[in-house]
Amino acid sequence: MGEANRMRGGNYTDRGNTFLLATLGPEDEIFLGLFIIVAFWALFSGAVVLLSIHEMAQRSAWRWATSLAAASLVMAYCFWKLL
Repeated sequence: MGEANRMRGGNYTDRGNTFLLATLGPEDEIFLGLFIIVAFWALFSGAVVLLSIHEMAQRSAWRWATSLAAASLVMAYCFWKLL
C-alpha cells in the first residue's frame, strides 16, 4: 500500500506520514538542518555560560555569551527562511 501511494505522489510511507519533510524543498532542508545544529549549539553555549558564571570565570562567560548570541541570530535567520 505504501509503495503504491508513493508512486502516485502521496506522502505516505510504511513508517507513517512524512508530510512536513515532503513539503520542504532542497534549500529548506539545508536551513532546517542548520537550524537544528545551531539550536544544539545555543543550548550548549547557554549551559557553559551558566557554568562560567557559577565558577566566576568572567572572561570565558563573555566569550560563550557571544557564541550564544551569534547562534541565536543564526537560528532566527533560519527560522525566518523556513517560514
